[in-house]
Amino acid sequence: MDAEGLKHPQTIKSRLKAIGSVIGVSPVAALEKPAEILRFKAVYRKGHEIPTVNRALSTLRAAINWGRFQDPAYLTTNPFHRFGVSIKTKEETRRDRRIGLQE
Repeated sequence: MDAEGLKHPQTIKSRLKAIGSVIGVSPVAALEKPAEILRFKAVYRKGHEIPTVNRALSTLRAAINWGRFQDPAYLTTNPFHRFGVSIKTKEETRRDRRIGLQE
């Protein structure tokens, strides 16, 4: 926590570390299968709120997309699609930001 008593927001580095701790030393090609991503989601969900899991999944999706568009490509397919893994933000708590008089 910082001086104001607030937690520091998750960084990309911490999200990738969390992903690596669950996925481990699996081959990169394992990330093309929705089952591996769903396993990560189930394991990581224990002890984490839905928005935290969704942010980690978004980071993983971005990393997979990066790997697909390298030359040569590290991955050929993306498991995040309509019939594969989806990131459902409907369950996240929404918040309306209101600006106070002092701001």
